[in-house]
Amino acid sequence: MQSKWFLFVTIALLLNFCIFGLAQQPTILKHGSSIQSIEFSPVDVSLVASASDDHTVKIWDLQRNTATTLTGHTDKVNAVAFSPDGKLLVSGGNDRALKLWDVQLKQNIATLKHIPSGVSPSQINSVAFSPDGEMFASAGYQSVKLWDVGNRREIATLTHDDWVHAVVFSPDGQLLAAVDGKRMKIWDVRKRQIIKQLESDANWIGAIAFSPDSQIFVGAGSEGIIKFWSVSNWKVIREFKDVSSVSDLAFSPDGKSLASAGHAVVVWSVENGKRVTSFSEHTGWVMEAAFSPDGTAIASGGLKDGALYVQKITKRRKSQGKPNTVRLIYFLPSDRTPQPDIDAKLDKLIKKVQLIYASQMEHHGFGRKTFKFETDPTGKAVVHHVRGKFKDEFYQKKSGKIWDEIDKKFDTYNNIYLAALDSSIELLDGYACGFGGTRGDFGGTVLIPASGYCFDESDVTVHELGHAFGLAHDYRNNLKPWIDLYSNEPMTTSFCATQWLDVHRYFNTHETESNQLTTIQMATSTRVNETNSVRFQFKITDPDELHQAQFLIPESHESPFSKLQDFKALNGQEDTVEFVTTQLTPKTTFVQVRVMDKQGYFTEKKFPIAIDALLPPPKIVSIPDANLAAAIRKALGLSPNDSITQLDMLNLFGLNPHGNFDVSNHNITDLTGIEHAANLTSLNLSKNQIRDIRPLAKMKNLRVLKIDGNQITNVKPLTEMTNLRELSLTQNPIEDMSPIRALLEKSPNVRHDAWHLIYNVDKIVGPWLWMIAPTEPGQGGANSIDVDSLATISKGIVTEQTVAVKGVKEDDVVGHNVWRRTKISETSDNNLNELVKKIGFKLGVDPTITARDVYVKDHSAYALITLKSAIDQSNVRMFAGSDDAIKVWLNGKVVYKKAVNRGADNFQDSFKVGLKAGDNLLLVKVSQVGGKWSMFIGIDADVSMK
Repeated sequence: MQSKWFLFVTIALLLNFCIFGLAQQPTILKHGSSIQSIEFSPVDVSLVASASDDHTVKIWDLQRNTATTLTGHTDKVNAVAFSPDGKLLVSGGNDRALKLWDVQLKQNIATLKHIPSGVSPSQINSVAFSPDGEMFASAGYQSVKLWDVGNRREIATLTHDDWVHAVVFSPDGQLLAAVDGKRMKIWDVRKRQIIKQLESDANWIGAIAFSPDSQIFVGAGSEGIIKFWSVSNWKVIREFKDVSSVSDLAFSPDGKSLASAGHAVVVWSVENGKRVTSFSEHTGWVMEAAFSPDGTAIASGGLKDGALYVQKITKRRKSQGKPNTVRLIYFLPSDRTPQPDIDAKLDKLIKKVQLIYASQMEHHGFGRKTFKFETDPTGKAVVHHVRGKFKDEFYQKKSGKIWDEIDKKFDTYNNIYLAALDSSIELLDGYACGFGGTRGDFGGTVLIPASGYCFDESDVTVHELGHAFGLAHDYRNNLKPWIDLYSNEPMTTSFCATQWLDVHRYFNTHETESNQLTTIQMATSTRVNETNSVRFQFKITDPDELHQAQFLIPESHESPFSKLQDFKALNGQEDTVEFVTTQLTPKTTFVQVRVMDKQGYFTEKKFPIAIDALLPPPKIVSIPDANLAAAIRKALGLSPNDSITQLDMLNLFGLNPHGNFDVSNHNITDLTGIEHAANLTSLNLSKNQIRDIRPLAKMKNLRVLKIDGNQITNVKPLTEMTNLRELSLTQNPIEDMSPIRALLEKSPNVRHDAWHLIYNVDKIVGPWLWMIAPTEPGQGGANSIDVDSLATISKGIVTEQTVAVKGVKEDDVVGHNVWRRTKISETSDNNLNELVKKIGFKLGVDPTITARDVYVKDHSAYALITLKSAIDQSNVRMFAGSDDAIKVWLNGKVVYKKAVNRGADNFQDSFKVGLKAGDNLLLVKVSQVGGKWSMFIGIDADVSMK
């Protein structure tokens, strides 16, 4: 795929190799304002020049620790370059002045003007000396000027179509490369002729360079993809993927390493494309980076901090270690107390996730392949502890900032790092359970909370790790049969995902000697008849042989993410694949193709599309319900009198990144016309006056549907909506629930609120035996579901497990309270608060405060009851609803747990248990954060309460 070469090693762990490493803390030099350009003297490793916004050039003597300021520019200085003998320095800036300086005398010896043909003098964006030192080049408006160093006169003008932002000579002096926008023109210096014009997929190119032997040319820009061209034939021979835009590129003197500047300075191995090292000490954007002439140091200039960093680098021997390994990090803000058992928790989590992947691979016929994670000699997961620089509050809204600190200690480009952030809030940035993605060609990052539902629910880690393996969101209905014993996570449980992972480098141990570039070309894109179906055809080649192609489109026009539409298995070194989609909208600007080759390398390419030519002419849609029509017009930004077309309805998908359309409580009675919103994935129709839901049957992409609180009697149209993953339909006069039962047979993992409607099950009101116990302040709900509060308040005398196994008696003492027997309301959404206030339980550790005195928060309630069964009963369905988190024991074993903060007024969850003949001890724990507090338990079995 990307053209990189790898040393084939059969005993990799026994061999060593040389890599660059950072030798010490960098030297920090403050220019005083934003640095635009830096350059090492080619003959003196102690001299560095920097150009700045403050209208000056500085020459830094690193050995003597002195700096000389060169003044004379009257505006920002954009560029600076030394002559090959180090005696001269040229600078150019926004003041339209091109200045030549004597380095030894520190004096300006000439000032020139870069004047494009027929216009006034231009600002100077870039400068460069030729390798023989006889000329230098300046880049400005629509031109590159060549100047004679001896007589200071213009030699030639090389014409461009736009501003030229970068210029560089090849080391052999034969070629000159210049960039305007996204075009790179290669000039024959002697003939003053263009010999090649290269274009990039990026919106702009900000960095170009030639290798020291003049055989390779590189360019990079806004997309963060560094492309390598062979100068002999100008074919792309490899690509490196950075995580952000690139503003500068520089080869090491020996040509074996390449430095890129952007959000950080990254050093890459030219041979194999691996990220060798990086440093990100700058507080903002890095404009330029340069190797010292002996290759022992890298200098970089910061735009925001105005600092020049000089970092010494050394070649050191380092064990190759285990490539393509998942490594774990526990990230602790500076003001948080570490969890004492976090290593064990992460070990348990990663092993469960590893098992899920192995089971999925086996289920689809690929054997029990799975990824490897870093372990100690005993087989336990190695967890690296990182103490953050900032307090918890900082990371609550900027969780991604942890990678700025982690990247200084670990290489996230050559392994995948799964970080668990310890925070007082459950959701990252206040809204997400996790984040995951690839980094470069070999690494990746995954971020999850270190506690709560998002940590305990292994599918969150499965999902985010899938992103790090290169998987995109998959909303297609290709997930049957589900792997019910292991995972409900849709993105990673499909055949497409497991086929992709079958050759993935993290799921295989082989190393490859070389890897060739994958090319992807769009052959055709055509509309299918007069529908909104569009057919795309792509030609894909790879000398290493092809494995799989995936076709993706944007999740919405506002979302930065893409979703999977289809995939095709590939064979051989060349293949032509065809994809058809019906989910393009008038605002779709691109489609995307991802390709995996047989060696486990994948690449991707976005293709801009002319959407107007691909979608059918607009047809007016009839929407009789005035309230629904008004809501659609408002959502689409249409005026009240505008017609609504079929293409408009397709755009309802793009209202937000989640594809949600919320028209709850709009007094809607008629859904006619909504069926044309074929791309919608989430629709909220709650609390309207809807009776007929037949139009919904055509909306096959819906995953979330809320129709509770209407006048619906017939739910048969929902039977074939097998893409649904969430359904709300309570508070409707439904006459027959058999269609919902049929739907659940086809899609058993649909979350819904109709357990009590489908199963005629009464809630267990008791009487139960009750106890409450405090949690740590602010740690109620999901954070405390695995904390034994009974053991805490009794100082270990009574534990949850002993109660679950042996039970208790009424009036047994725990802390300041005794077990009390009473019934619970089966209808109130605040029944636990009502119960503990009625009983008058004492709160916290202060025996003078009772539940009658204050509003209860940060407590767990325990309820104990005995279910008597005449016979053994297996696969008995139990039901639970809770506000907030819940844990259930039956006969001493945990049979269900949900670490979540939520409200509840009925059953929400269902799970299966086994009953033995005789007494069965049932213990339920519900932990709350604050506000309403409720519990609902039911069982579909012939039992009596005791």
